[in-house]
Amino acid sequence: MYELDGDRKRGYLRVLIEMARVDSEYKINEDFLLKELAERMHIDLEEVEEIKEKELSQASSSIKVPKSEPERMTLFYQLLFMMKIDGEVTPGEKRLCKRMGFRLGINPLLVDELIE
Repeated sequence: MYELDGDRKRGYLRVLIEMARVDSEYKINEDFLLKELAERMHIDLEEVEEIKEKELSQASSSIKVPKSEPERMTLFYQLLFMMKIDGEVTPGEKRLCKRMGFRLGINPLLVDELIE
């Protein structure tokens, strides 16, 4: 996942930020995870802050869906981790996760199982 072009990396980051914000609370552990993933993708923290400042609603609808299954599963796993990192899962987070699972071509039964 980390050998992607810059636009795709930023797209993934926007989706993760959308997940962190969907419950209207941006918590410190979500920010830590976001910065850790950005560092692994070689995106500097200044750019992360710029992306966070932008309106990101529906970032998940505009992402370029990865072609390879491992890449899709990696993105989905990171999305799940972002959803669960604060210890509570809101209905909005579940909806976003299900929508992304559908877009990524992941079996809805597996998505439901992973969310719970």
